[in-house]
Amino acid sequence: MNPLSRAWPAVVAACLLGFAAGARAADEKPIDSKALDRYLYTSLRFVINHGVDLYNRPDDPRGAEKCYQHFRQSLEELVPVLSNHPDLQKAIKDGLDKAEKDPEWRVKMAARGMMPNPQAVPPGDVVRVKAFALRAVFNDVRSGLNPEPPKAAGLWDRLGGEKGVRKILDDFAELVGADPKVDITRGGKRKLDELTVADLKQKSLELISEKAGGPLKYTGRGLKPVHQGMGITDAEFDAAAADFKKALLKNQINPADADALMRIVEATRKDIVEGKGAGAPKGDGGTVKGRVTVGGKPLAKGKITLTGEGDGDGGEGSAGGVRRPEHDPHHRERQQGDEPARPRPARRDEAGG
Repeated sequence: MNPLSRAWPAVVAACLLGFAAGARAADEKPIDSKALDRYLYTSLRFVINHGVDLYNRPDDPRGAEKCYQHFRQSLEELVPVLSNHPDLQKAIKDGLDKAEKDPEWRVKMAARGMMPNPQAVPPGDVVRVKAFALRAVFNDVRSGLNPEPPKAAGLWDRLGGEKGVRKILDDFAELVGADPKVDITRGGKRKLDELTVADLKQKSLELISEKAGGPLKYTGRGLKPVHQGMGITDAEFDAAAADFKKALLKNQINPADADALMRIVEATRKDIVEGKGAGAPKGDGGTVKGRVTVGGKPLAKGKITLTGEGDGDGGEGSAGGVRRPEHDPHHRERQQGDEPARPRPARRDEAGG
C-alpha cells in the first residue's frame, strides 16, 4: 500500500481543522458553510475508504480493530468542525458512545452499514460489528452534508425497480394461473404457452412502470380492446386482484406502496370488466323476493351477492352464503440486514465526491 494512503486520514483531519480554524481567524471572511460542507462531503469519502482498506487487508489479522479505531478517531476529530450542524455533532457523539455500550444499537447500525447478519457474529469478533456500525454513522454524516441530496425514491424504485416488479409478477402469475375463480384460460378457450405468458408479464411490467414512475413505457394495445369479448366479470377481476395482493404480501411490499399499486390495478377495471351483469354468479339464473333487514331495519336500497356457500344460518336478513368482507392480514415491514449468512468484508464507498 502507498505510504501516503496510510497517512491520508491524518492529513484530511488536519486539513479539516485548519480549514475551520483559518476561516474563524479571518474576521472579514466568515466561514462559508456550504463550501465547508462540500469539502467535508468529498474528503470523508477518502477517510471511509481508508478504513475499508484497513478492514480488508488479508495479511493483517487486526484489520477490523484498526478500521474501528480509525473510524472512531476520525469521527472524534470531525465533531468540532461541524459547528454548523449540531444535529450531526450529536449523532456522532451518540454513535461513539453506543458503539461501546449498546449491543442492540451496534447490530442495527452494522446492518445499515451493509454487514450481513451482524447478530450472528460471535462475541469475540464484536469489533467487526463496531466497525460496520461506525461506517453507518459516517454514511449518515455524509448524507447530512451532501450538497445535492438525492431525490426521494418513487414508487417504482420502492417496489425494487424492474427486478422487484418482475418477482411480484412471477408470483402473481403462479397464483392467478391456479385460481379457478379467475379462469385465466376462459374455460380452456385461451391457450397460454410459455411465450404468451412471458409476453403478458412483459406488458404488465411496462404498464406498472409507466404508472409507477419507472423508465419503461407500455407498448401493448389498449386494455379495452385486448380484453374485449373475454366476458370478464367483476367477481373474476376481484379474484385476480386478491391474487395480486397476495403476491405483494409475499414480497413484503410496504403497505402504503402496496395500496398505491392496488389503486393502479383498480383503475384498469373499467377497461377489463364487460357487461352490466358483470360480477353476478354464473349459473342458470333465478330470482329472489322478500324483505331484507339490516340491524332490524328494512334495507331501502343496496346490493347483496349470493355465493351459494351456505355459511349462514337462514335467519332473518341472511341469505345463505352472503359474502362478508375479509380482514386484511398483518403486513410485515421489509427488514434491513436480511443478507446471506456468509460473512462479507466492508465495501468501498462509491458515492459522490
